[in-house]
Amino acid sequence: MRLGSGHFSPAAVHPAFALRALLLAGAAALLAPAPAAAAPTQVATAPVPAPVQAASAPGGDDLTRGLAAESQGLWEQARLIYESGVQRNPDDLELVLGLARAHQAEGRPWDAATLLESAVPLHPRSARLLCATGDAILANGSASLAAEYYDRALALSPADEATRCSAAWACVLLKRSERVVELLADVPPAHLSAPLARALGRAALVAGRAELAAAALMSCVAATPADADAWLDLARARFLLGEDGAALEALKSALALQPDSATAYVIVGHVRLRNGQRELALASYEEALRLGADAASLAPLLARLRAPKGA
Repeated sequence: MRLGSGHFSPAAVHPAFALRALLLAGAAALLAPAPAAAAPTQVATAPVPAPVQAASAPGGDDLTRGLAAESQGLWEQARLIYESGVQRNPDDLELVLGLARAHQAEGRPWDAATLLESAVPLHPRSARLLCATGDAILANGSASLAAEYYDRALALSPADEATRCSAAWACVLLKRSERVVELLADVPPAHLSAPLARALGRAALVAGRAELAAAALMSCVAATPADADAWLDLARARFLLGEDGAALEALKSALALQPDSATAYVIVGHVRLRNGQRELALASYEEALRLGADAASLAPLLARLRAPKGA
C-alpha cells in the first residue's frame, strides 16, 4: 500500500564540478512547493440522499454506528452520530477522531483542526491524535504548524510510516529538503505515493543523495510513466551516479513526452561532454539555448567547446 531548497550556482572550477553544479541548479529550481491537493489524502465526500438526524440511526453504541455510517459514505449521518457521542463523552478519543474525519470529509478542515487541537491537552501522548491534528492543520494550509504536530507524533512513534509521509509533505511545502530525506530515507520507495516519491527524489538530489534519488524516481516513473519531469530528475540522478547510459535512456523518455524540453538537452550535453563527444555536446547545448535554456549558465561550457582545439 502506497502512503501518501538549497541554491546552487555554476562553479568556476574544474569542468566536472561545473557540470555537477549546473545539474543540481536545475534540481533545486524544480523543488517547488507541492500543491495543497497533494497533501495527505482526505476522504472523499459521498452525497447523502437527505439530511439524517442522529436519532434515526439504528441501534448500537455511538462509535459502532458512526463507523457503520462512514463505511457507507454517509458522512452527514456519521457526523451527527459522532457529535451526539462527543457531547455525552467529550473525553472519548475515538469519537473525537471520528467526528474530525467527518468534518474533513464534508470539506470543513478548519472544524476538524479546531476539534483536534482542543483534544490534545486531554491526550498529549496519543501519536494518532497528534498526527491527525497535523493532517487537519496541513489541510488548512499551515505547513509550519502541521510540521510541529508531526514531530511530536514521531517523538512518540518514530517508526510510523504514515506519520513520516505526512510530515514529509509538510517539509516539501516548507522546502526543507534535508528533512524530507531524513524522514523518508528508510521508507521503501514502493510504499510511497508517486507524488511523494517524486518529491523525495528532488529533495535527495538537492541533498546530494543521488542513489536515494534514483531509487525514489524509479518508483515514481514506474507508477506514472507520463511524468516528464520525473524522467528528467531520474536522468540527473543517473548522471550524478556516473550511469551515462541509463541517464540517456531516461532523457529519451523525457523527450518523447516533452520534445521541446531545454533542460533535457542541457543534460544530454553534459553526458556527451563527459564522454568526450565535443561536437555532440555543443549541438545539444545550442539546441537547449534555442529552446530557452539560461545562456549565462551555459556560457563557460560553450566558450570551451567553441574555442579552437589546443587554445
